[in-house]
Amino acid sequence: MNRERLLGALALAVASCTGGPLAAEDLTTLPWRVTASDVAGRPWSSSVLVFTQQVPNDQGFNVEGYFDWFLNGVSQGRELIRGTLSESGALDIAGYELIDPGSILLDVYRARVSSTGTEIVNGTFGVPEGIAGVWSAVQTIPMTARFLSPTELELCWETQATASYRLETRAALGTGEWTPVNEAPTVGSGASSCQSVPVVAEESERLYRVVLAPAAGAP
Repeated sequence: MNRERLLGALALAVASCTGGPLAAEDLTTLPWRVTASDVAGRPWSSSVLVFTQQVPNDQGFNVEGYFDWFLNGVSQGRELIRGTLSESGALDIAGYELIDPGSILLDVYRARVSSTGTEIVNGTFGVPEGIAGVWSAVQTIPMTARFLSPTELELCWETQATASYRLETRAALGTGEWTPVNEAPTVGSGASSCQSVPVVAEESERLYRVVLAPAAGAP
């Protein structure tokens, strides 16, 4: 088991939930895990988007933040971005400065924030200039991992007392479905929650994520 690769894969856990309309804090509360690819077929899907400011204006919000871009898991630098989020959820942002750039250029990004405020969908970049591509993102929950023994891994994340959480896993290779580690979700207590999982010697890497489980009685 390659411990560095495994721990790197566990740096962020996907958060998926239902909620109300967009609020001023929705985009800035948590970082966003980016799924992206360009027309050349290069995968940028380990990248991260962080919004540092979201200020109301007459038509929605002015937003600022940055992308930390990764290509095949290798850092390609940070792109500082700013733009607008409309009241209807249209996101229009552009890069204005690069920090330690590798294979990245300043670009323009358009997308839509879902009504729950937890997903960015239908994203495009590189239009009208640059290398065109598509992107999306989901809010993320930071998760830590440590080996209790060569055959046991402990995963931990912070919880809220009003939420329930489900730990899921899938093989690193391919696009298989995520499956629950346990049948019953973990009820948040407002403190850190930890779950131990076995380490399979034959696997060089396995992915884990935490999703917010629906409340009892919810569809």
